[in-house]
Amino acid sequence: MLDSYPAEDREIVTDRRVFNVRCQALLLDLRGKEQAYPELTSRTSYAFTQELGRYVHDQQLNGLLVASARCAGTNAAIFKPERLTHARHRSYVTYRLNAVRDTFVAERPRGRRWLAFAPSTLG
Repeated sequence: MLDSYPAEDREIVTDRRVFNVRCQALLLDLRGKEQAYPELTSRTSYAFTQELGRYVHDQQLNGLLVASARCAGTNAAIFKPERLTHARHRSYVTYRLNAVRDTFVAERPRGRRWLAFAPSTLG
C-alpha cells in the first residue's frame, strides 16, 4: 500500500460494499508461480498483471486465482459475472490510509474501528 501513494501525507478514504458470493467456474490457478514469474506480485508495476488479465479475458476464460501482492492471501479475478451466484450483502467497510504516517484503519460500520495496523508491517 505504501508504495502506491508514497508522497501523499493525507488520509485517503474509500468505502466498499462486501458480498458473500458463490463462484461456480473453473479458474486458472496461478498461485505458487510467483518465483518463476515475480511480476505476478510486483508492488511497483501492474503492467505484467494487466496484460495477463487482458489475455485471460480475451481467451474467454472464467477468471484466475493469484497470490496477493500486498499480504498473505489469494485474489480471484472473475471475468464472467454470470459465474457468480447467490450474492448476499455482508457489510459496508470504510478504509482510511495515510501512507506517509504508515497508518491503515478499516471501519465496520463507518466510524467504528474494526481493524488497524501499520502497512509497513506487511512486508
